[in-house]
Amino acid sequence: SDSRTVSPGALFIALKGARVDGHDFMADCLKKGAVCCLSEREPAEAEMPAIVVPSPFVAENHQEKNARILEQAGAVKVITEREAEPELIYDTAWSLLQAPDTLKTMGENARKKAQPDVLEHIYQTLKSL
Repeated sequence: SDSRTVSPGALFIALKGARVDGHDFMADCLKKGAVCCLSEREPAEAEMPAIVVPSPFVAENHQEKNARILEQAGAVKVITEREAEPELIYDTAWSLLQAPDTLKTMGENARKKAQPDVLEHIYQTLKSL
């Protein structure tokens, strides 16, 4: 979906295109009122509830491992690519959008786990080696 047109209460779907990656706009969409996002990777900087469908085609399946940590913390729902049938994604999104208390709790849990300065931290760590 287009991050420029997100409205309050929306589900933002972070798509990766040829020139633009919607994942880069998750935090902006939260500020505009999106209540949840559907993404391929965990929203570490976005501090928002999410449905994560991690790619299995990454080194050591790290996207799913990271998403599972957030799922255990109550911040995201994980659907593996193997499970990712349109009906399951729709039903999961619909049930979350109908449960504002659940979204609020997930958002609070996401904020507790968020690492908004993660790139700076990685840079400083590498610089110190």
